[in-house]
This record gives sequence, structure tokens and C-alpha cells, in this order.
Amino acid sequence: MTMRMLCHPHVRRIYSAWAEDKPDTGAKEYPVFLAQEFFKCTLEDYLDENPVKSICDRVKIFTQAVSGLRYLHSKGIVHRDIKPNNIFLDDHGDAKIGDFGHSGLISSESCSHGGKLYGTRLYGSPELLLMQKHGVKSDVFSLGMVYAELFGPSAAAAERAEWLLKLRILVLSPQWKKYPFSTWRNSELSKDWTGDASLMKIMLEPSPEERPSCEDILDLL
Repeated sequence: MTMRMLCHPHVRRIYSAWAEDKPDTGAKEYPVFLAQEFFKCTLEDYLDENPVKSICDRVKIFTQAVSGLRYLHSKGIVHRDIKPNNIFLDDHGDAKIGDFGHSGLISSESCSHGGKLYGTRLYGSPELLLMQKHGVKSDVFSLGMVYAELFGPSAAAAERAEWLLKLRILVLSPQWKKYPFSTWRNSELSKDWTGDASLMKIMLEPSPEERPSCEDILDLL
């Protein structure tokens, strides 16, 4: 399946992709020109510009992002770079997953054996950032980080990044592994956080086998 064949209300449409001849050799490069659905805003922009975020808006955005990712997984595609900057919002505030520069087929060698760094440090799963075997559950970990940020305290981008880094350290700590909920409640990170700690916990499981599928997440929302 090519990216142009993807069609889902919560996945950004790609209409065409092409490369131009290199002037020196005439060889084709990797496609660098895209004709795709246009958006003015990403979730990152939304978080920057809306210090007081409606709970209903946050739930809607996250649910739609999970729905779009579920569709990609059903087509055998792992995104590998889920983050607020790759979740686009239209004029109605509806979310669409986009930017497939790091994506690949679930059955591909890159997913089976790693060997290349994908993702973004603050959002990527442990196995992805360690260049290990990975699959759709890597996207679920990234969803968990997006969920944590979306329901976190209002803050500027730099402060949110610092908060996420502290969260990564916390969820990979021995204390979290033994006593996740008490560790979370006693953490300064839980202050002014308005999400579902149980849902966040299962998405951020260090072991991919213990994370839910996108279908499971939608059932819990």
C-alpha cells in the first residue's frame, strides 16, 4: 500500500509525491515534494496557544488521534514518530495523524531488527530509541506521552518538555514498576494533571507486550 491510498477521516491525505532529476547525474532522489491536505495548526500549536484547554476538546482530539493510528496499524503501518507536531488540527478542531517520514511496514526489516534511530526523544518508546525490535506498540507508548502532555498543566513549550522528560524518568524507574499509582500520586508531576492515570500507565508500560492496542484504548475512552 502507498501513502496515497490511505483514506481515513483522522489521517492526513497525501495526494502525490515526486522527485525531480538531480542536475548532475539525472538520478532520482527520494521523493521530496508532497501534495497533501493543508492544515494551519498542529496539536503542538494548540497546546502553545490555548493555556486553558477544554476537557471535551482534549478528549476529542486524543480519541481522534487514536482512531487514525488504529487505521494505520490495520493497514500494516507503524508511524514511529507520534508527537503533537505530527497531529494536525483542521478548522473544526478535528485531529489527523500526519508526517510519515519515519513510518514503515510492520513486517519490514527495520521494524524486526532495528539498527536505525526513529522517533523523537521525548515521545519515542524505549525500544525505538534503543534501536531494537519494535512494532505498533511503539506508537502506543508515544500516544501515552501525548496523552500525558495533553492533560497536563498549562505551560510554555520549554516547560512542557521539561515535564515530559521528568515523566519519562519516572515511568522507567524501579519505584514506578513496583508501585505505579502511589509513585504517581506522590510525584509533583501529578499536580494539576487531569487525565486518567490508569490509562496513562498502561500506555507507558516499558514492555511493549503489556501495552494496549489502539482498539483497546478506544474501548477505555
